[in-house]
Amino acid sequence: MKQKKQRRKVKKINWKQKADILWSLIIRLRSKQCQVCGKKAYITKKGLLVGGMNAHHIIGRGNWLFRHDLNNGHCLCVGCHKLIGQRSPHAGSIVGITAYVDWFKDNCPKQWAWFDEHKYEKGKPPKPFEDIFHELEKRIANKDYWP
Repeated sequence: MKQKKQRRKVKKINWKQKADILWSLIIRLRSKQCQVCGKKAYITKKGLLVGGMNAHHIIGRGNWLFRHDLNNGHCLCVGCHKLIGQRSPHAGSIVGITAYVDWFKDNCPKQWAWFDEHKYEKGKPPKPFEDIFHELEKRIANKDYWP
């Protein structure tokens, strides 16, 4: 009896996930510190000066239209991003979220204006995730981290 040849499953490239990783890296590389409290990033095992930092989506990443837009990100330390703090976008309390919004308005006027203009827009990604990934890859290669 002949044995059937095992076919290798070809893994499909997840361009959205790859673009997410590059977007996060760019947001963290451009500041190299928490934009709220000023805590400095540390060098990771891979030699990147972005350890201990998170990339925060101003307009939630569930909104595909702005998921990878460089205007739509802040570099925050883990404490300011996720934990209940004085100014945390995910504080879980009105006080923490309000303090973050006040900080945002006062310290990032251009980004606040962008947010205020686009906060109610929704839509599909502006182009295929593969194209977005390659654009972000070029920005990293050119050290072009700002919108």
